[in-house]
This record gives sequence, structure tokens and C-alpha cells, in this order.
Amino acid sequence: MHFFDDFSSTAVGRKPPNWRSTLDDTGASSVVTELKGLDGHWASMSGMQLTPTRMKAPLPRDFEVRYDLIAAQNHPWGAHGLTFRLSRAPAAGTGESFLSLRLRPGFSGGDGEVVVEALFPRPDPRPRLGPAYRSAKCVTTGIPWPPEASTL
Repeated sequence: MHFFDDFSSTAVGRKPPNWRSTLDDTGASSVVTELKGLDGHWASMSGMQLTPTRMKAPLPRDFEVRYDLIAAQNHPWGAHGLTFRLSRAPAAGTGESFLSLRLRPGFSGGDGEVVVEALFPRPDPRPRLGPAYRSAKCVTTGIPWPPEASTL
């Protein structure tokens, strides 16, 4: 196990240790909470960014990411979704590598949205003669996978 946190050792109402939280538009940061009808402790993430501070780097070559996400019912129109991003700082002669997954619940009975974006630069011995990046973007809003909007 490379990294794990279920917030069980953090008291409700406290900031989750080993995580850095930005402030939302009211000046609040993420806190650990309990949710009615669900077991365990959860980190609230309403309008803020939450980043683990004790994750070992670099990540192993092969790894798996798992997390649980609970979205509020009747999510308001225009509200931010959740973006999960893994990235690597640029190496000499390349740009940043990243994989980004954005989830947004639907509102007023409508479909939610999933957006997957990735950028993986590769060394190119002839940078002016060929593509230096392989990238992809997929967007789906309740349509069959793979969506026609995906490109590679």
C-alpha cells in the first residue's frame, strides 16, 4: 500500500491531518465529517482543493487509485464538480504529464458529467517534424462509452 487514508483517526470537525486544503469562497477549509446513513468519517470538499502531503513520491510504475465519493442530492446548477488530478513535474525538454478526471453530478434530474483529460509528452528527436505530445480528452454526459467527442 503506497498511500491510504479513511479519516477514521481524525475527530469530526477537525482538519484532516496529512492533507493541505485551500479555502473556499467563505474562508473555510476541509474538515472531517460524518454523513447521515453512511459509516465512517469523510473529508468535506465543498469549493476547495484537498491535496495529500504525505504521499510518497514518485509513485510506483504500476499503481491503482481508489476512492469513495458522495455528492449532495439536488446539486445546484453551476456548482463545481470534483477534479482528481495526478501530475508529474516537467522533465528537461518535455512538458507536464497529467491525468485528470472531473466528475460533476447532474441537477434538476439531469445527467451528470465525466471529463477525462490526459497529456503525456514524449521525447521527440525531431521536435519540429513530428508531434511531441500524445493527449486525449473524453467527455460524457449520460451517453454510451466511448463518446464521439474523444480524440487521441
